[in-house]
Amino acid sequence: MKHIACLLSLLLALVSCGEKKEPVMNEPAAIKSAEEGIKFLESHPPSGDSFQLAISESFTFAGQKDSMGMGMAVLLDKILAAGYELDGFEQKTGFRLYRYKKTP
Repeated sequence: MKHIACLLSLLLALVSCGEKKEPVMNEPAAIKSAEEGIKFLESHPPSGDSFQLAISESFTFAGQKDSMGMGMAVLLDKILAAGYELDGFEQKTGFRLYRYKKTP
């Protein structure tokens, strides 16, 4: 009986090795600092009716944790100047996914 259990375990292991798994959609790379966010917005200016921006929970401004929100204010200023406004966010593990829409 013990040998049959070992043989079945081995067969199950071999069968699962060739098993194809569905690809998992990766979450967007979260922006970790205001400086990184500015560079991102300059190299990828918003376009279209809406866009999303993932901001890390450990977001920094000038090398310090952005506890006062000054770094986010700098990013928001750039986003508002591009003609977009905040349209909500989703809390994810380790980051927030902010949604922006074109200002009417």
